[in-house]
Amino acid sequence: MILSKKKVVFFTATIILLVLFIVLTKASKPNKIIQIGSQVSESSYEFSEEIKDKEKIAEFEEWFDKIDFKRETEKPDGYADLIVQIRYYREGTMTNPVSIWFDDYESTVINGIGSEGEIGKLSNSQLENLLSIIGLK
Repeated sequence: MILSKKKVVFFTATIILLVLFIVLTKASKPNKIIQIGSQVSESSYEFSEEIKDKEKIAEFEEWFDKIDFKRETEKPDGYADLIVQIRYYREGTMTNPVSIWFDDYESTVINGIGSEGEIGKLSNSQLENLLSIIGLK
C-alpha cells in the first residue's frame, strides 16, 4: 500500500512535534529544586511547594551542612511537622532530606524522610533561618 504525499508529510510532522515536545519538556524542568511538605501518615508524605531559585537552594544546602546530627536525643513521637529535601529531576534522586518536629525551645531534626536517620536538634534561630529560606516566615 502506497501512502499519499499528504499522509507522509502529516506523519513526519507529527513525529517531529512529538520529539520536540518531549525534548522541550525535559529541558524546561530545572535540574535541582527544594521540595517542602509534611508527613500525612505513618508512611505517606505530601510535598506541597517547590523552590526553583538557585540562591535559595544554595542557602538551604549551606544551612543543612551546619546541622549537628550527632547530638544524642530520642526520636520524636508523631508525624513530622515539616519535611524538606532537594530533588534532582534529571537523575531522579534526592539529597539533604530533613524531617522536623517543632518544639518551643529546640526542634528535633532527623536526617532522612521516612527512614531511620541521624537525629539532631535545631535551635530556634536555626529553625527561623530555615523558615526564612523556604519562605514560610
